Amino acid sequence: MSASTMAVVTPITQSQNHHSDVVMKVLAADAVFPELGAQFAISTCENASGADAWIPREPAGYFVPNMAAKKMLLWSSTPSRQALLLKGETGTGKTELVHYLASRLRIPLASLEINPHMTPEVIDGSMRLVSDGAGGVITRHQMSEVAMRYKHGGWILLDEVDKVGDELQSRLHAVIDGKPITIPDTGEVIYKHPACRVIGTANTVGDGTSERYLTSRGLDEAFRSRWAVIELQYLSPSDELNMLMGNYPKLKKGFLSALVAVANSARDAALGPKRDGDVSSPMMSVMSTRVLRNILDNTMMFGAGTVWMEAVNFAYRDMLTTTDKYTLDGILQRHLGDLDGVTTKELMAKIK
Repeated sequence: MSASTMAVVTPITQSQNHHSDVVMKVLAADAVFPELGAQFAISTCENASGADAWIPREPAGYFVPNMAAKKMLLWSSTPSRQALLLKGETGTGKTELVHYLASRLRIPLASLEINPHMTPEVIDGSMRLVSDGAGGVITRHQMSEVAMRYKHGGWILLDEVDKVGDELQSRLHAVIDGKPITIPDTGEVIYKHPACRVIGTANTVGDGTSERYLTSRGLDEAFRSRWAVIELQYLSPSDELNMLMGNYPKLKKGFLSALVAVANSARDAALGPKRDGDVSSPMMSVMSTRVLRNILDNTMMFGAGTVWMEAVNFAYRDMLTTTDKYTLDGILQRHLGDLDGVTTKELMAKIK
């Protein structure tokens, strides 16, 4: 290796990363979220300080769970030692709630989609070969966006945190607790910024007992005890219908209402009528709002002249187990009648 291309280690400097702290301000909640009817002060981001690209987009067509959004706003706007866990079944809008609030508040958001094989480098960052501007290369530590939000303010989202592996779980203890963390490659000690908030999403509480979410792991009690929890439920039938009507104005209300009834019957089969898991021989797949929207998206894509079950199969049914297919077919027949060969146009014509 020639002198001009020799890799050397240089220490991290402020100029190598976003280095300005986010600037927060206090506003009335109803000025930012008039749809929530909230009458308290909230913290909003006045200046993202170079991290504007990390402010998420507001989810399209999202129906806001009013009480959960208010609780999360209160938690994010007052001093809190605890990280916040949004727990709920698949498709209950956990990640969308985070994106919705962060987008409206203009807060930079660093997201990690957790899997069991992740190592602490996703928190700390890593050494990278970069150009030195003179034809050579140098080795420079690149701090992760998670560490940047921890140091300079913003939100950190640990998506599906109940899938975290042992090595990363241990590293996250300090982050969740708000304690100082040391970057191994540089020795820099990072203190949690007052405007930093840590949020997790999960299908379970990390007890490792779920038969539906097999990749969710049993987490140690020390990790589990660090979280405050908001549990998200599926929308009520009336709210779900209103959301679908707003997103699919070309489809008949009666048709959309029938699909909401199908979804709720399928949820009863999976989770029980009280949504508490008290059901024998449960359907292992939950027909979430996300599934309904996928079916309707494909209904629109395939067109009125296509057999409607093609959209259902494409979006959902073909991935079900044989037992779940049998259960779903019974629910569909009960609510919609015989669907064999029936086109979307014919189906909507017979539904009042």
